[in-house]
Amino acid sequence: MSSKLRSSNASYVIAALLILFVVKFLFLTSYDIPTADQAKTATTKSAVSSKVDSLKSKITSTLDDSIVEETAAEDTGVSARPKRDDFDAFADYKYQDVCKISSLDLHRPFEPLCKDKTSLIDAMSNGGRIGIDAPYMPRDCDMRWYTTQEACSIVEKFDRISIIGDSMMRQMLGALYVILRKNMGYGGVTDWNFSDEEKRDCFCNAQNNVKSCSVQTIYNSKDIYKWDPESFACDPSKVNLIMSLQVKYPQEAEELTRFEENLANIPDGKKAAFVFGQGLWNDLDVQAALNYLDTTQSSIRKVLGSEYDKNFNRFPRLFMTPNAAGFKKQDAFILTQGNKPLMLFEYSMKDVLPQRNFDVIGTWNMSIQSTSYDGVHCDLKGNLLKAMMFLNWLDAVADAE
Repeated sequence: MSSKLRSSNASYVIAALLILFVVKFLFLTSYDIPTADQAKTATTKSAVSSKVDSLKSKITSTLDDSIVEETAAEDTGVSARPKRDDFDAFADYKYQDVCKISSLDLHRPFEPLCKDKTSLIDAMSNGGRIGIDAPYMPRDCDMRWYTTQEACSIVEKFDRISIIGDSMMRQMLGALYVILRKNMGYGGVTDWNFSDEEKRDCFCNAQNNVKSCSVQTIYNSKDIYKWDPESFACDPSKVNLIMSLQVKYPQEAEELTRFEENLANIPDGKKAAFVFGQGLWNDLDVQAALNYLDTTQSSIRKVLGSEYDKNFNRFPRLFMTPNAAGFKKQDAFILTQGNKPLMLFEYSMKDVLPQRNFDVIGTWNMSIQSTSYDGVHCDLKGNLLKAMMFLNWLDAVADAE
């Protein structure tokens, strides 16, 4: 029995070994076993993959941080939106819940900021939009979008600021008052003496309606000081903004006299800025525009004397070109005031006026894709952007000596 049992056990062992051999053979033929060199290569690839994943993680983290942090001042390329100015500056304005105009709908900040006045003016004049009423983007470098408090601190550096020109300049000044009064509903008009009809017709974006609301423009900041001082976010005693409605050459003698009276008594050493805008009433005639400027500056010299010509930094002067023509422009004016003559006029003023100590901001690019009531005048949104461009220039010249 014992010998038969041993023989049987041996058979089982042999059978088991054969089965194991077959299984091993099948396993080895189904899967490739890497050689030593292949194993080494796989290990290297794994290490490289791990390093790449780590680098990707660091890059992603850096990019995420750059969205909320300001790019260093020495950066020269356009980058993602920075934390600076990336909020609605109008959020706490009166009637904002009804008017619903956000500063971010007008301009989206990006880096870098323009480093000097020359690059700033060039950027603001030559920017563009991606679509009708899309946020305006200066070219190559950015402008600031100031808060009301910052805007007040800028205008308060000047003993007075004279806005000289036509209805487009009057509307820009009205938009500036919207900012300085933090009132999106009626900031640019004399709402303290409004009738019920005027309250309805000259509200929010319709403040710049030429037909209904032009007579309600605030021509002098002293009127706010007199009738509604509590509405001024600035110190009204430190703000002196004056509008002189000189629409064409030759100017009316009465308006020139009134303008001269408003220039009297500028204290020694104090700054006064002069901002001009004109052209359509003379059919964009460049020589007429130069005669216009010479006439107004003769009135300035009557009051300020030779100091006006000696110290450009104390008396900075700016010319803002007319808006682009919209599709509602009357056909009768297309040949003399259409977009081709408007562009030629802007190019000519940029060429001629710097030789006469004028800075020039072109507004054709800013306004060509902006809503216009009549093919001439921008709505409140367009004028708020223009007012902010003016504030950027004013800030750039405020501390020049």
